Amino acid sequence: MIAYYALHQYLTERGHSVLMLELPAMGGQPLYEHGWTHARRFAEEHYTISHVYSPQDMWKYNQMCEQFLLGPDQLWNFGVSRNYGRSFYFDFVEDFKPKLAYGVSFGHEIDFTPAEEKQAIRQLLQRFDSIAVREDDSVRLLEAYGVRSAQVVDPVFLLPSSAYETLGERATLRPQGDYIAACISDPTPEANECVKALSEQYGGMPVVALLDGNVREWEEKTSRFDFTVPDNAQLEDYLYVLCHAKAVITDAYHALCLSLMFRRPFVAIPNRFRGYSRFDSLARQLPIRKRYCYYDAEEIRRGTYRHSLDFVALEARWRTIVAQSRQWLVDNVE
Repeated sequence: MIAYYALHQYLTERGHSVLMLELPAMGGQPLYEHGWTHARRFAEEHYTISHVYSPQDMWKYNQMCEQFLLGPDQLWNFGVSRNYGRSFYFDFVEDFKPKLAYGVSFGHEIDFTPAEEKQAIRQLLQRFDSIAVREDDSVRLLEAYGVRSAQVVDPVFLLPSSAYETLGERATLRPQGDYIAACISDPTPEANECVKALSEQYGGMPVVALLDGNVREWEEKTSRFDFTVPDNAQLEDYLYVLCHAKAVITDAYHALCLSLMFRRPFVAIPNRFRGYSRFDSLARQLPIRKRYCYYDAEEIRRGTYRHSLDFVALEARWRTIVAQSRQWLVDNVE
């Protein structure tokens, strides 16, 4: 959710009129969200959103849009894209319309697209005018389709940290005193132990726990989490909690990105349920792998993660990469 906001906001601030396209209505029914979710509430407040079309009628977007930009995140992970036909490959966009992709990912270091789909997808990918992906793994996977691409940062990094601090000021969840923020998308016994271990390393510091906001799995996930989770936490609450935490522990990629932006000491647990690729790729760009914990609570208890991070040096190194990513958008969108 925050990555889409960042890309939308960056383009809007540069003077572009952005229409956010709804997911297609498969089988006659919209697949986007079942009910009024946190993501839907946020989207309605911040975006101009299109009408919902069936896959057969998505060609109508060509009458409304001058160019099409896909992204970001795991839209070329076949486990995700297969639910929406070939719309994530812009099969509905006319040949002469510019087609771009920014920050897209395959989600893994291997491509799970079945062999019988690859030729059709190859032809669609080769229609794109320019493609920039988030992970170096995705650059390599696109080469197998005969497609060249650039590597760029996740859109979260396109905006200054002050943009997220401003959003966070709208939070209603405002913990008092020092605390550890635990943003855990997939609670497991091992993740629980890691959170407890980090709290111990900070002298038994209280934990403010947050899940991934998926209301359909809320009860099941909270039953597997050993910490009290505030009800109905919104994106603004997540941003406030991360920004003001004494330290962060997370298995969520974008919480890791925001911890870097907010200069929060963090322990990242590369999420084995949602793919290591994005964590590994980021660690190849920045020297942060020493902050990765592979579900090993005892390593945390040994104090491995108590050393400070040189955020000034990290940002100096990162600034060039972010500038190149912004320039890619300027050169290709404008």
